[in-house]
Amino acid sequence: MTAPVWPGGVEFAGGLRLAVCPWSAATYSAHFAPFHYLDGPLSRGARAWLVYLPMPMAPVAFDATIPFKGACGRGKWQESRLVVLPHFRGRGIGIALSEWVGEYHRSRGERMYSTTRNWQLGQVRDRSPRWRPTRWNGAARAVEHSHSVPGHSGVIRYCHEYVGLTTAEQPP
Repeated sequence: MTAPVWPGGVEFAGGLRLAVCPWSAATYSAHFAPFHYLDGPLSRGARAWLVYLPMPMAPVAFDATIPFKGACGRGKWQESRLVVLPHFRGRGIGIALSEWVGEYHRSRGERMYSTTRNWQLGQVRDRSPRWRPTRWNGAARAVEHSHSVPGHSGVIRYCHEYVGLTTAEQPP
């Protein structure tokens, strides 16, 4: 196993302390695919991370990014799968992991984008200074889906670029 990149872990709601490390994209199919709304395997070029309970080691969440293709995509990454297992949802783990992955890409001089149909995650990002909406943010698709916005006949796509920590959040 690779050394954790959140040394000592990160504490979440309810005193839950978690660690995260780079991980194999194969973990997605084995543990997380049944809990994500997209079908199909991850790209072989994906970068992946696993959030886990350190003792005993148990998976909690997974995130992966894939590179944009073509000359205009150089240095740009798209969040591909963000999954928190049902027992651990509602504690801020998904958004914290997504933002950690965004900071990872920023530290390498890269940009990270994310598209979600999950209206709760999309609205958190709409309100956050760490995320900038793209021109496709809020575009509705005329399909029914389990993550539809209540009272809306279609699915809204939330599209954002991670822009990083605010000035007040930067370490001294």
